[in-house]
Amino acid sequence: GVPANSRYDAIGELKASPDGSKLAFTTYYNGYTAIFDFDNSTGTISNPISINIDGSGYGVSFSPNNELLYLGRMDTNTVGGLPDTSQLVQFDISSGDSAIIQNSMQVLYTCHNCGFASIKLAPIGKIIVSHYGYYSNFVGDPYLGLINYPDSTGIGAGYDHQGISLNNQA
Repeated sequence: GVPANSRYDAIGELKASPDGSKLAFTTYYNGYTAIFDFDNSTGTISNPISINIDGSGYGVSFSPNNELLYLGRMDTNTVGGLPDTSQLVQFDISSGDSAIIQNSMQVLYTCHNCGFASIKLAPIGKIIVSHYGYYSNFVGDPYLGLINYPDSTGIGAGYDHQGISLNNQA
């Protein structure tokens, strides 16, 4: 495994919820993932809740209604340093209870020989998911993924792995 103090854990994302009440982060090799309460008037961060993603993380985003968390996770059981399986997962964080949050994980999409990168809530109210393929020497895919209904749970979120065409400009 990668040491706990790996510089690769500088890779990942930190995001604020749309209403400014929560923060979430995930890191790459060690997969440290957590959510926190955030007081945006004082800057106080409190109530940490760790989430076990059983792998490494990269991108993270809240749903527009602040109740769901999306994350790209990768299998850390690698062959030749490359993850075999990557997944886009969703957690229901509305309860604020660590066990309920952990048990709410739903897999929205699984891909092989690919990885998920940055995840962004767009002004159109949908979530854009960047991904790439190992088969193409880490060149980006000619598509971005799109979570069409990000306030809905599970398959109701309507994830489309080829939701936005980049017209082969990846």
